[in-house]
Amino acid sequence: APPAEAAATPPTPTAEGPHAALAVVHGEVAHARHRPTRHAFTYPAFCLRLPLSQLAALSARGIAYNGRGAVSFHDRDHGPCDGSPLLPWIRSLLAAEGVAADGEVVLHAFPRMFGYVFNPVSFWVCHDRAGQVRAVLCEVCNTFGERHNYLLAHPDGRTLRSGETLRARKVFHVSPFCEVKGDYRFRFHF
Repeated sequence: APPAEAAATPPTPTAEGPHAALAVVHGEVAHARHRPTRHAFTYPAFCLRLPLSQLAALSARGIAYNGRGAVSFHDRDHGPCDGSPLLPWIRSLLAAEGVAADGEVVLHAFPRMFGYVFNPVSFWVCHDRAGQVRAVLCEVCNTFGERHNYLLAHPDGRTLRSGETLRARKVFHVSPFCEVKGDYRFRFHF
């Protein structure tokens, strides 16, 4: 069986580059399933690019932070899901995995719209102090209210290159149509 593939190409910022600012990012979501019947779709979408060091500035951009609004972002929708600040959580996770990413962490995630949130996958792009990408955490949520994190980093600690393919063994049930087997392939363009 061909492995499941995630079409994951959010823009990835560097700590000093123009992509390090809070922004709304426009793009497409694409999905293809080969079994039990072939099914594919592509549709326009947008997400928020959220440098974690700048979350307090969301309100000035018209996005409610941990509060009510037509468009909002809540810490409790990510990471430990308990409403605590996200930066200490991701730093602890990276340290426990031996990833030297001590620079900006930029979260790409869908916002809440009128109080409702749907985040099938969020991407945490983790930089070192020089602005190099050291890891990407893919936070995957399924329709059963469960979540799993796939941490993509090189075991030897080298930086991630633009366009390289990273793999993670599938260990989490996402679709009722697919078995939990195979792997995901991720490709990010920096």
